[in-house]
Amino acid sequence: MGGQERMRPLWRMYLRGTDGVLFVVDSADRDRIPEAREELLRILDTPEMKNVPLVVIANKQDLPGSIDCKELGKRLQLPQMSTRPWVLHGACATTGEGICESMESLAKMVKEYKSKNK
Repeated sequence: MGGQERMRPLWRMYLRGTDGVLFVVDSADRDRIPEAREELLRILDTPEMKNVPLVVIANKQDLPGSIDCKELGKRLQLPQMSTRPWVLHGACATTGEGICESMESLAKMVKEYKSKNK
């Protein structure tokens, strides 16, 4: 789903039955990281999303001034998600770098999640 502000109210309609979340962040847009954190936490803080695996993609890692993955993880408060499986991958959507790894991580995590929650 798109991340535009007008699309966000629709997100909740799609949460039921979700087995995994792929959340893409523009790591070059430092000013919007707090907004991304807010929206991510809002999504994950719903009963439907309890312990659902999370893959965060730090997109635009190729651009000068982009936030590195370690720092982005801290700013998104990922280390505090102790009960939820999560992983953060750097990526560049224009070249495809990091995309396959992110999808593979999500597939693996969803498989594990589904086997535990039958």
